[in-house]
Amino acid sequence: MPRFRYKAVTATGEVVEGEMEGGARADIIARLQSDGGVPIRAEEVVARRPAGQRWRPRLALRRQMNDAELVTLVRELATLMQARLPLDRALTILVEVAESGPRREFMRQVVDRVRAGATLADALAGAGQPMPALVIGMVRSGEAGGHLEAVLTQLSESLEAARELKEYVVSALIYPAFVLVTALAALVLLLVAVLPEFRPLFEQTGADMPASTRAMIGLGEFLREFGAFVGLALAAGFLALRAWLRRPAGRLAWDHAVLKLPLFRDVVIKLETARFSRTLATLLGNGLTLLEALPIAIGTVGNSALRAALGDLAPRLKRGEHLSAALEACPPVPTLAVRMIRVGEEGDQFEPMLHKVGAIYEDEVKRTVQRLLALLVPSVTLGLGVVVALIVGSMMSAILGAYDLPI
Repeated sequence: MPRFRYKAVTATGEVVEGEMEGGARADIIARLQSDGGVPIRAEEVVARRPAGQRWRPRLALRRQMNDAELVTLVRELATLMQARLPLDRALTILVEVAESGPRREFMRQVVDRVRAGATLADALAGAGQPMPALVIGMVRSGEAGGHLEAVLTQLSESLEAARELKEYVVSALIYPAFVLVTALAALVLLLVAVLPEFRPLFEQTGADMPASTRAMIGLGEFLREFGAFVGLALAAGFLALRAWLRRPAGRLAWDHAVLKLPLFRDVVIKLETARFSRTLATLLGNGLTLLEALPIAIGTVGNSALRAALGDLAPRLKRGEHLSAALEACPPVPTLAVRMIRVGEEGDQFEPMLHKVGAIYEDEVKRTVQRLLALLVPSVTLGLGVVVALIVGSMMSAILGAYDLPI
């Protein structure tokens, strides 16, 4: 039976931790609750590898929390607030249970600001780490409406859904990227280590090599002699590209180019539509007006070109237009999304329809990525096979010609 490591808060406010056997995580949580505790964390214990085989980056070197840590932070705070703990005590407990340096330091600053009289939203915004506008906006609305516990729970679910979708896309692209890198490495190895060895053979026979064979052998010899410089040039180009992408103009140009790529345009637009719709629905459901929620929702859009296209929505809404009409004037937004939002506006189901739009396009993203993978991996494999076949065919033709053998 698996073992789970847990942390919980007792009825007296004391933080306790330990290990417990159970069939599933839900069983551990239920047992902790039956004992009168408030579970903060319950994770299955994974067998540790020997120290010589274990490598872990030093978290102290990373100054910011990642997406998973942010989701955990919000979820644990929601759990403690639902247990009716005072905000100050709940935040102090989060400092005590924080496992990473960046998260612990961040929570210390939040506690200090709250004790100094700041609201939780202001404390999160000014605690030294960039917080998503979605987090600040929802926490502020929860404090203003007196339902912070419910807002934090919904916020953790929203952040978790966004993180899972992002991780799905990234993890789905790992395998084709590995196949592509392996194919390129095999091709370079063939050019550098194999083809140049054939030059002495042709020189001994005195036969003229075909132009294609000379070009491939020359390329292999060039890479063998100047490969280090080529690698340095590629690394310098990569660093220059990263520096350029950090500039707003560079990022905007790059994102415009991405939206013009047939294979990636569909995925990006569907992903951003799902993110925008989900965020807007969540904010509206927590008391923000459309004009208040819109800038926050637009801010969650990752593609700067699409974000710029959505920038004209607020002025149109202020002129009295419906959101669907304003979105219709934004070409990248899918027509189906616009029509569904219009139906929601006309039927007084605006917020639920936004949730449906988000759910539909999240599923569309997954299906589109699966189709791309089904096309991409065989294409890379086939392309490598064709290139290798051309190289081998050219070399065999040259060898047979050098010895006057019939082909």
